[in-house]
Amino acid sequence: MTAVESAVNGQRQGEVPEDIMQAMEAKDKAMRESLAKSLNSEYQNETDILEEALNAEEQNSTLYTSFALSKFGSGETGNETEILLKALTSENGNVRVAAAMALGEKKEKAVVDPLMGILMRDYPLTKYSAVMALGEIGNERAVDTLMTEMKNNEKDYIRSSAAVALGKIGAEEAVPYLTERLRDTKAAVRSNAALTLGRMGNKSAVVPLIDVLESVKEAEGRRKDTVNTNADIRKSVVLALGGIGGTEATEALTGVLNDNEETLEVRVAAASALGNIGSPEAVSTLRTTFDNQSMNTGIRNGALLALGKTKNQETAGFFVEKLGDKDFGVSAREALIDMGEPAVDPLIENLATKDQKVKDETAQILIEIGDLRAVKPLIRAYQ
Repeated sequence: MTAVESAVNGQRQGEVPEDIMQAMEAKDKAMRESLAKSLNSEYQNETDILEEALNAEEQNSTLYTSFALSKFGSGETGNETEILLKALTSENGNVRVAAAMALGEKKEKAVVDPLMGILMRDYPLTKYSAVMALGEIGNERAVDTLMTEMKNNEKDYIRSSAAVALGKIGAEEAVPYLTERLRDTKAAVRSNAALTLGRMGNKSAVVPLIDVLESVKEAEGRRKDTVNTNADIRKSVVLALGGIGGTEATEALTGVLNDNEETLEVRVAAASALGNIGSPEAVSTLRTTFDNQSMNTGIRNGALLALGKTKNQETAGFFVEKLGDKDFGVSAREALIDMGEPAVDPLIENLATKDQKVKDETAQILIEIGDLRAVKPLIRAYQ
């Protein structure tokens, strides 16, 4: 997408939408939890510390390193990284897993080749950890190996993790391979491939992503793809379309938003995706959705929050009008605080309201935004 196209679509060039990043982080967490569960099944109480490290919200190398060195490091010479490299050759599979995860969190580019070597010869759980580690390191030398694993590995969890790793590296050459994985036999692989395509923002993925949405409908000469009825796949696809943007993506997302047969979760995600695109057409759709009082309240609220992503004074004025609303006042408040500077002038004007409760809330929002332009108007409003 060119800089001009990005401006037209309301997206800042090179910026990955927050909801895509949050979804990717959730995928990361789920992969680590899956690995921890598999280790527990295989090793029982032997891997408690390693499982704790994998399940931790905040990831760092400390617990992984501690586990690996406690099982392997005695008598070994060299610095920590050198010992962890040696631990990759341990006879104990859980030590190799811990060493790979530790080296990934350390982002040691020098260990890319040994980690790729694991993918050539090791058992599945160690391969799983090596793929995750290569994604964390983010070195382009791993791209070809990861593409091969994503395409050919018989384990769906390795194909899934390879898709995520390629997204972290930002490997544009992987786009055709990721597009192909939208037809994988497993839902998790399709979902991860879709999110990664959205993270990369390559416009060539738009039509294949739309095809995923359309494939659940009966059509002449085409069988219904029941795998793509999976809500997680569909949510990933709509978020991806929001990350890429453009007219075709906007039209497809509008269709999802207005589809009464679609799940609530996916329709709310479509609203968020339209907010990420931020084009006049997307904003108009979101305004229409919010104004439709027969629409589900959750979807209207999603449309309201999505409008907040556009961050301009016109939208800020729209949110100011919703302060005090019993259904949408809280969302309006959050959106105005998130907007920051563009919301200041409309909020200052709203200090003149006769509704004391709304006036107090307006003042509190201005204080939270912290723009110095609001200081004198706030003093005058309460003299």
